[in-house]
Amino acid sequence: MGNQDILNYIMIGIMLLCGYLFLLQVVTQRTENKGSIPFIAIMLLLIYLFISVPVLFIISTLGNTGMIVIALLLLFACVAVFFSIYGLFHHFRDINKGMLALFLTYMLAVGYVTLFSQDRLSGTSAGAGQVFMFRFDMFQEAFRTRSLEPINHIILNVAMFVPFGFLLPMIYPEKLSRLSYAVLMGLMFTTIIEFTQMIQRLGQAELTDIITNSLGAIIGYLFYKVFARFRRPVEEE
Repeated sequence: MGNQDILNYIMIGIMLLCGYLFLLQVVTQRTENKGSIPFIAIMLLLIYLFISVPVLFIISTLGNTGMIVIALLLLFACVAVFFSIYGLFHHFRDINKGMLALFLTYMLAVGYVTLFSQDRLSGTSAGAGQVFMFRFDMFQEAFRTRSLEPINHIILNVAMFVPFGFLLPMIYPEKLSRLSYAVLMGLMFTTIIEFTQMIQRLGQAELTDIITNSLGAIIGYLFYKVFARFRRPVEEE
């Protein structure tokens, strides 16, 4: 087993743990008898392991750990899309319609650039339709050459998602002004983009892109928090 496979298994373990904690939170919130929560947590963990361990064994036998990472991310993205649509309709009267329109316009622009731009449609890049995990070689090349040129792709990926983290909480500050929402929604959006690029053979599904896009959403959220802090005293005056 190579270092890349070990890293993939670590990512799979982290995502499965996050999935279990999410399910546990959903179940315990609907449990009236709080004293039974430890028993519920143990039973849910056993059921979770009973399902996930055989699946991981089969995939490891096939030798395609990268695909399961993308598949798990896509599953989480689908869950996030469902709850996002539900929340949108449930709180539609309270949200900022102008910010929602601006946010959707931004998402369409990102979708066009990453999926339908002329550079994407004019040819198929090397390795298109494949799954790539972490690209440490870019950082090694940047360190060797003492230049940012090898990591320009990463810098652009971060910058492209900064507006995502900034605009999202402005749609509904009472509910969406949490870092967890910015991370989850950014992760959802970039996973869908990477998966679409892979199945349409417009590029590779790279975990590096997913992480850097999510980092851009976090930076945008931090900008929003600074903006909101300076904006509040002005509104109070």
